[in-house]
Amino acid sequence: MEERTISLNKTATAVDVAKRAGVSQSTVSRVFNKNWKGPLNEETRRRVLKAAEELGYTPNALAHMLTSKRSHMIGVVVSREHDLFYADVLTHLVNLLGEAGLRTMVFTCVPTQSINELLRDILQYQVDGVIITSAALSHNMNQERVDVDAPVVIYNGYLPEMNMNAVHSDNYGACIKAAEFLVGLGHKKFAYFTTGQSVYQNYMPRQDAFLFGLSRQGIYDCQIYSSGYRYERSLKAAREYFAAGDVADAIFCSGDLNAIATIDAAREYGYEPGKDLSVAGFYAPMSVEFRAYQLTCLKQDVLQLARDAVMILQSKIERPDCPVRIITRPMQLCIGETTRPCPKELADRLGAVPLVDENKGQPF
Repeated sequence: MEERTISLNKTATAVDVAKRAGVSQSTVSRVFNKNWKGPLNEETRRRVLKAAEELGYTPNALAHMLTSKRSHMIGVVVSREHDLFYADVLTHLVNLLGEAGLRTMVFTCVPTQSINELLRDILQYQVDGVIITSAALSHNMNQERVDVDAPVVIYNGYLPEMNMNAVHSDNYGACIKAAEFLVGLGHKKFAYFTTGQSVYQNYMPRQDAFLFGLSRQGIYDCQIYSSGYRYERSLKAAREYFAAGDVADAIFCSGDLNAIATIDAAREYGYEPGKDLSVAGFYAPMSVEFRAYQLTCLKQDVLQLARDAVMILQSKIERPDCPVRIITRPMQLCIGETTRPCPKELADRLGAVPLVDENKGQPF
């Protein structure tokens, strides 16, 4: 049996590996370059890997960055506050960037931070591009003019005033559909819970679309109630709403956690969602993980949006002069147990589907 001696006495270089494998240094670089798409002989590849193992060689990412003028690092910006929805988003982004041969550097920010200040801080780390999730956007961010020259994509947000690349869901069309759905269930009195008490971006197109959707059904009266972005503040606001007594029989929430908080507050005050009133909102992971929160919701295709964001970012990195691109994806109306029973005709007309436990592939 042949014995191999692995030398760890000094740091092996690509030159050492090339000499031992009998190839050029550029061939060694190609073997260890995950982004190399050109031809590479399989026998040569095996010989280089064997030589690298025997010498204890590890590619020097810093040296590769200096020679290629690329770090292959992408900055992803998320809110400093924990968010179950964006935990899923971050997982998708990290996985997809990894598949593309890119590494992820995660940055957290507070919503009061200037977008230019934020980007300048991130670019100090020599990242090739940046993906900013909408959870990191504040009310005032769209009032800034971005003066940083770098590939940037906004995930799940669209700020037309800023002329930036973005991937987002069709919130406007989806909220019109939500209004039509609740009216179709026979409701007469409506309320819309905003995230106005939050410093984060209150996505006004959702509110505008819901009100427009009601007006198309001949309904012009809707309570607008200021709730929060996080659970605790939303719960406090919802408790105050139910304590006041003038309760709508259909409540549409502008987010996920404020919808969950509204369900909890409703139950505290003796209202059972799905029977005494309807509560709908936006998809939250706990909507399928916990039986008590089978929320009727608008669900975004977070994986497809992540694919879109990575694709646009790669295009901007390779071709910095390519035009700004906006990708809009439809949302799915998923019927849970927090709204009145839905007639099949209504569900079919709106393209609604049952809320599904994706781990089991079964509706609840």
